[in-house]
Amino acid sequence: MIRIKFSDIDWTDVDGKIIKMSVEKDFITNSRLTHNYQPPVITEDTWAGETFPVQINIWESYLIELYVKELAINMMNKMIVCRNVTIQDFQTGEIITLDTKTSGAISLEPGERFGTSGLSFNLICRSRKIKLYPERVDNVESNTNTLLITDQFGQLNFYTNRKIVNFVSDPEISDYQRSRTGQNIATRTLSKNGVRMVFYLMETNAIILKRKIENIGATSIVINPNTDNLTVTEIGKVTPTQLPEGLYKCECELILTPNLAYA
Repeated sequence: MIRIKFSDIDWTDVDGKIIKMSVEKDFITNSRLTHNYQPPVITEDTWAGETFPVQINIWESYLIELYVKELAINMMNKMIVCRNVTIQDFQTGEIITLDTKTSGAISLEPGERFGTSGLSFNLICRSRKIKLYPERVDNVESNTNTLLITDQFGQLNFYTNRKIVNFVSDPEISDYQRSRTGQNIATRTLSKNGVRMVFYLMETNAIILKRKIENIGATSIVINPNTDNLTVTEIGKVTPTQLPEGLYKCECELILTPNLAYA
């Protein structure tokens, strides 16, 4: 046997009538709370030819077979849109608070009719939502790459377990034009050696990273100070991409050395 309790702010219908949903309502039914499997929702991304999960959502899901009289159907319709819903299983002693903030977290599927005024329903619901961010590096490991940014306020470390990718920028060409032939002759080419790094950050840290790399405020930017000790020599570029639920992929281009060649 279970008890379902629900409440919300007071509602106002189209006729201006106040419906007192702030007063908790409940109903008891001869059912049981069954744990239900729902597969985790996995968001993947790609970097340097590798595909990997960046966010994993896991829910504690339940299935309840409800048997109610027709008079209770309207009450159930109100229940599934309320902000506060708890279910108590008298047999096991479990008390769960349902997830009412996520779209589709509570659904009601009509079943069969029994007797003259009875109906069955399957109530599929979720409670605690677990979010995992495998690419948000909190603990430095042997394969962790570090970006150390120093400015007048102190030091900031950003970590990633993804590979550092080398690149060479397109050359900037200096030339002159021959007066007799009109032919352009290259006298100097300038390209730049750099690296690309990727970080998976929540919005606040993504904004800080972009500001520090793209502004002159940083006095030094060093990649892997304890191993490679690569010093960034120019203002870099950060391209943020928004992923689900406030997670950002930040792709950084960092210049290390120039390549200067004369014709």
